[in-house]
Amino acid sequence: MRGSAWFPEWAVLIRTQRKARYWDVHTMARRLRQAAGSERDTLPDHDALVRSIRRWESGKITVLSERYRLLYCHALSIDEQTLFPDEPAAFNGEEPDTQDGDPTNRRDALRLAALLPVLAGLPEDAEAREFTRRSEETDLGAATLDQVRQAIATYDTGYAAQPAAELWEPALQDRRHIAALLQRRTTLRQRRDLYVDAAWLSTILAWLAHDGGRQRTALAYAYDAWRHAEEAEHAETAAWAKDVEATILLYGNRTTEALRAARTGAARAPASSPAITRLSSQAMRISARLGKSPGTLRSAPDHLPDHQAGLFSADIARFHSFAATSYLWLRDPRSTEAHAREALDLYASAPSVSPTRRAIAMLDLAIARTQLRDLDGALALGASALSCSRPASAITDRIKDLDRALAAAFPHSAQVKDWQARSVSVSGQGKIGLGSIASVVSVS
Repeated sequence: MRGSAWFPEWAVLIRTQRKARYWDVHTMARRLRQAAGSERDTLPDHDALVRSIRRWESGKITVLSERYRLLYCHALSIDEQTLFPDEPAAFNGEEPDTQDGDPTNRRDALRLAALLPVLAGLPEDAEAREFTRRSEETDLGAATLDQVRQAIATYDTGYAAQPAAELWEPALQDRRHIAALLQRRTTLRQRRDLYVDAAWLSTILAWLAHDGGRQRTALAYAYDAWRHAEEAEHAETAAWAKDVEATILLYGNRTTEALRAARTGAARAPASSPAITRLSSQAMRISARLGKSPGTLRSAPDHLPDHQAGLFSADIARFHSFAATSYLWLRDPRSTEAHAREALDLYASAPSVSPTRRAIAMLDLAIARTQLRDLDGALALGASALSCSRPASAITDRIKDLDRALAAAFPHSAQVKDWQARSVSVSGQGKIGLGSIASVVSVS
């Protein structure tokens, strides 16, 4: 927080930059020692250096020596003015070392100590105005927040048009940008809005990781989205966080947990929102996976549009696609076929709206035709699904389901063997590289 004597901005910056590289404090110590080159032996031993790093990051020391500033700049490849902006040094003493950083009540006491001299001797009305002025202090402008919202809207509407691998890095950088903004001075409203933005971006990252077959990473971002949405008390983002969590758990064969996530999200979703419609369909689809009748999936909600672009949307095409999957899992190929054809008829007029869901509807219909002993129809639908221009792990999983169904129904068919050879080469594209992700850290 620039200008704050009780917690220097550089302490936040060195911690944020370390975590952005997924380095723990031991790695940071080794990097500083490397940066020292031939003078590395003059540094403290490893454990002592780790303790110093923790103290620096906790803000207990408000001025860092020039030597360590230069070592940090070298280790992180960041210039000194960016990493160590000028800071007042009103509190230059040290406190007893702890592993977890400065206790909150101590930091608040220091902040109050810095404020009291400013207020001392002011008339009562002037003191009140000073309280108000300080509550409005912020390092963020409206343009900064508008850019964040525009980025989120772009990911929402353009999600289906680009492969997950191409969207991952930009979305990750935007999420890190939010984390950095949260370390700066903000108003209470701005901080809440940034938490909501963090929840949206983490939900987007969860979907991207899921589509790329990185399920542990996907769950980590889904949980991060839920926590930030809950802290901000924002019902809509909380609901969408549970929607992606339910999908990840369902495809991970953690069906009971998936149903719990869907029901939790539906309970948090605003009334008549796209989120509650989608989560209700999620819950019914997951129930079908558990062998329970989907019931109300027999009729589509009449308030939905036929199809609607956007990651955070609900439409009749998706409803029918979910219903087709539900009946497939209930071993009812006739009902599967009816709903899959409804979905595909709607997607035919807008094939770019949801290419992944369209491909899954084709594969569900192909499995239904397999169960109805229509080999030619099943293979034709499977071939159409393989031409989907947006690879996703959900498509890969459903291709494997079709492979198993064909092998069981037509064990000696040469056509099936040819299909399997082709599907293996295509479905191998479902694992989309999203970079090396060792861990996901929730930065508040």
